[in-house]
Amino acid sequence: MPGIGTWPFGRAHAFAASPGRKHGLSGPVSVPARRLAWVEELLVGAEAVPITPAVARVHAELWASLAKEGNVIGQHDLWISATALTHGLGIVRRNERGFARVPGVRVVAL
Repeated sequence: MPGIGTWPFGRAHAFAASPGRKHGLSGPVSVPARRLAWVEELLVGAEAVPITPAVARVHAELWASLAKEGNVIGQHDLWISATALTHGLGIVRRNERGFARVPGVRVVAL
C-alpha cells in the first residue's frame, strides 16, 4: 500500500494522506470509484483512533493557542494534530507545512 508502513514510534502510528495523481484519483469519470477503492485499501491496515473528550480538549487548546498567535491551520489538520498529541502518535505525511506549526507534533515527511 503506498505510503503506509511500520513507523518506529514505539506504538502504533498515525497516518494522514493527501491522495492525488500518484494514486490515480485525478480522472473526471473514475474519481469516486478510485477514491473509494483507495480508501478501502487504506482501511485494511488501519485502526481508527476515536475522537474522545480528551482529544476534543486538546483540539480546543490547540485552536486557541494557534489563533492567538495568528497561526491557524485547517480544521482537518487540527483534529489530526489533536488526536496524535493526545495518543502520543506521530503523523506521516507528504506535506508537513500545516503540521509543522503545531508545537509538539512529530511529523515525518514521506
